Amino acid sequence: MTSRRRKGGLSDIQEKVSAFPLSIVIPALDEEQAMPGVLYSLERQGDDPPFEVVLADGGSTDGTVARFQQLTCSWPARGRLARCVPCPRTGRAAQLNMGARAATGKVLLFLHADTHLPAS
Repeated sequence: MTSRRRKGGLSDIQEKVSAFPLSIVIPALDEEQAMPGVLYSLERQGDDPPFEVVLADGGSTDGTVARFQQLTCSWPARGRLARCVPCPRTGRAAQLNMGARAATGKVLLFLHADTHLPAS
């Protein structure tokens, strides 16, 4: 990811430049059992537009991160990106904010781990 600073007194705001038009942020805490459902529903959406998935993990102890990585390991070959961002602060809001900061897409979509999207 590259970024450039905006001019005009807004030096704290950075404009993100991304190859992904869509970033899907999934906050999670101990959601190992839910991971296959949400990721399978994303798989069924097709490849257009390309997207990235950011798992904002709040300190799971049940294998959520390992399951996420296992289920998405083939995604780069299809032009998708899936990554996990650890969130040291507790709470859903902290996870959503951490995931949004890590996302590179122009559009953010927030999904819960138990979300199942309809087939496209």
